[in-house]
Amino acid sequence: GVRPLYWCEHAGRLYFASEVRAIFAAAQGFTREFDPVGLNQVFTFWSTVAPRTVFAGVSQLPPGRVRTVSGSQATERTYWTPRYPADGTGQFGGSLAEAAEATRAALEQATRLRALRADVEVGAYLSGGLDSSLIATLGARAMQGRLRTF
Repeated sequence: GVRPLYWCEHAGRLYFASEVRAIFAAAQGFTREFDPVGLNQVFTFWSTVAPRTVFAGVSQLPPGRVRTVSGSQATERTYWTPRYPADGTGQFGGSLAEAAEATRAALEQATRLRALRADVEVGAYLSGGLDSSLIATLGARAMQGRLRTF
């Protein structure tokens, strides 16, 4: 559930990959059709909402989930959930400047990890907002200018 994991069942077999095109290449005879609900999600939210994809019959594992398949049985469970303690534990105790620096460092580390660990070319979708511009800037720094933007 950390990176996209797409999967489908076709002709009695389970296919899974980090890209849908790998499933299409492996699953001979799998009908490639768009899922109208998935397309609607893309036009509404700029992305599909897992487990939905834009392709009928292809699902994606939601973030923080693990799927176990044994024979014809499949189970899915949550292995990670963010915690937001209501009692105030875990609150940041530093100054505003320290909080800004901690946020900057965390964003840089998270972007660097995702950009440099990728086994495919990395790109960033620029929506025109501050968040996508910031991530693209940090990604370009981490990748020494090799980041493609769209």
